Amino acid sequence: MKRTRHKAQGTNHRRSPRPSASGYNESELARAVGVSPSTVHRVLAGERKPSAALARALVRAGVSPRRMP
Repeated sequence: MKRTRHKAQGTNHRRSPRPSASGYNESELARAVGVSPSTVHRVLAGERKPSAALARALVRAGVSPRRMP
């Protein structure tokens, strides 16, 4: 039996985008609310507090306010 190696195994690739509770991955969510994917990542990771306008846009897109600092 031939063993296959998964693409990301043993490499330093970033995590693949996972769907959030809103049904979007971070890139799709960023596109939907008009910001960069890194901004969405920092907000959802708790590294950045969103502006009031960004927080409202994220909530409209289906992100729980509890996921934001």
